[in-house]
Amino acid sequence: MFDYQLIRSRNRKSVALQVSAGQVLVRAPYGVSPKRIDVFVNNKQQWIAEKLQRYALVSETLRDNQIVIKNNGILWLKGQKLPLLVRFSDKNDVIVRKDAVEVTLSKRYLSANEQACWVKVKSVLENWFKQQANEVIRQKLPYFIAQTKLSPNAIKIRQYKARWGSCDNKGQLSFNYLLMMVPESVLDYVIIHELCHLKYFNHSTHFWQLVARYCPDYRWAKTWLKQHQPFLTWPKID
Repeated sequence: MFDYQLIRSRNRKSVALQVSAGQVLVRAPYGVSPKRIDVFVNNKQQWIAEKLQRYALVSETLRDNQIVIKNNGILWLKGQKLPLLVRFSDKNDVIVRKDAVEVTLSKRYLSANEQACWVKVKSVLENWFKQQANEVIRQKLPYFIAQTKLSPNAIKIRQYKARWGSCDNKGQLSFNYLLMMVPESVLDYVIIHELCHLKYFNHSTHFWQLVARYCPDYRWAKTWLKQHQPFLTWPKID
């Protein structure tokens, strides 16, 4: 039988089972005996095993694909997972090669401790992604504005934790600079999505019909974002 953590509550009326982050949790009222709880868990062995196996697979996928800020780490760019290389040179810079992304740090960081170097690498990458997003999205917008006949009052490039873009009731669009990590067709979908919110400030049937008019493959783009979003976040270093 699987090991589990028992959480008792005076307000509960029944026994409930939960598998969260690879841990088995049992919630039960105070009046339920340990033997009865063991029987309950034992009867759920197959269900628990499937949940734990699924968690292990997801964890492995996340570990193999999430961004890693170190030499020979991992970075995403335009929908591709690329090696991240760190070198020392005359200035801080980002160089995109065919098979890797290289970050160069000023030689003054040769005497810095390792932690300070990785914090600086992350900072250089963040600034570079912001600059790239600002240039690319502003270059693309006129085309999609002409296509949709929908024009925002203002544009902002920023970082979001859980969204790729937004549209407010003042007609201002904001885009996540991490969109430079997604395929170009997915970026186009996000731009179209937010422009369409200028007409429909919701996710109604009419909204999605308008999105589909200008982005027929929007369902594929939505799926790509959903599958890859767990990977496309900056790791905490400092």
